[in-house]
Amino acid sequence: MQQQGYYIEKNDTTYAAKTQILKVDEELILFSVIKNANPKIFKSVLTEENKLIFENKDYKNPYQVTYEFLSEEHYRRTLTGYEKDSLVVYEFEFQKVR
Repeated sequence: MQQQGYYIEKNDTTYAAKTQILKVDEELILFSVIKNANPKIFKSVLTEENKLIFENKDYKNPYQVTYEFLSEEHYRRTLTGYEKDSLVVYEFEFQKVR
């Protein structure tokens, strides 16, 4: 699975990320490249039929990425982390493109 996400504010892209989930040996690994940041790698800690959770506690924000598959065409990506020692959660809705 591959995903691209953008957040545009006042005609300027303030967030851009390209993410890919790959099976490495027997594990699911999430690779994420975010605009103006180093690439991040997360390991799957929960795999259910309609939900995947990836974590890397070496990172503060995000340290956890959750995918919830809401239907055949829609899914939610939730980022959980810390900003200035406060817990923050960001949710993004996506539509699959074939």
